[in-house]
Formats: sequence, C-alpha cells, structure tokens
Amino acid sequence: MKEIFDKPKIKILHIQLLPLLSGVQNVMIDIMENASPDQFEFSVISAPHGPLIMKLKNMDLKHYPLPGLIREINLYDIIIFLKFIRSAVVVDLILCIHTLPKQVSLVESLQE
Repeated sequence: MKEIFDKPKIKILHIQLLPLLSGVQNVMIDIMENASPDQFEFSVISAPHGPLIMKLKNMDLKHYPLPGLIREINLYDIIIFLKFIRSAVVVDLILCIHTLPKQVSLVESLQE
C-alpha cells in the first residue's frame, strides 16, 4: 500500500458538454466521490453556466469554463478544440477521459 502514496496522482480531466446534473454528470460525480483522493486529481471542463458548476465547487474540484462549447458541430469547433488543448496543457493533463459506462472499470483498473 505504501507504493500507492509514493506515486504522483493521476490527473483526470472530464469533458462535460453541458454542466447539468443529469445521468452522465451524476455518474461522473459518483466516480469522483468514490475514487481515492490519494491517487487521483479530477478536473472538469464544461460550458460556463449550469448546476454542475456549483456541485463541483462544493466538492472542492477544479472547473475550467470553456465558453462556446456546444453540441452542434460546426467550424467554430476548431477554435474550441484549440482552446481545449491549451487548457489541457494548463492543468498538466496526464489522462483525459469522458464519462462513459466503461469509465468505472477504467478508474478501478487504475487504482490497482
């Protein structure tokens, strides 16, 4: 068990298109609440306004607002992608995952 604490934390950035508190976001929150804080450091990028942001603040988690993050794909997505890459560098991104049902097994396998 000691070797877990000797390793640097794995930094995980979640990308949430909409900062709501619906199924996908609740699964993400559940994973963050149940993952070992000694092993993982979570951050979230999403559109700037929504109920998820207050929940993240209450959990003392980092949130990076990305204005212009929208569902419809268009040419503006290139600009958003470049902003994302720049912000990912800022948070020293090691692993980037999106909330998917398989994410639970991914986090569990990282804890082993």
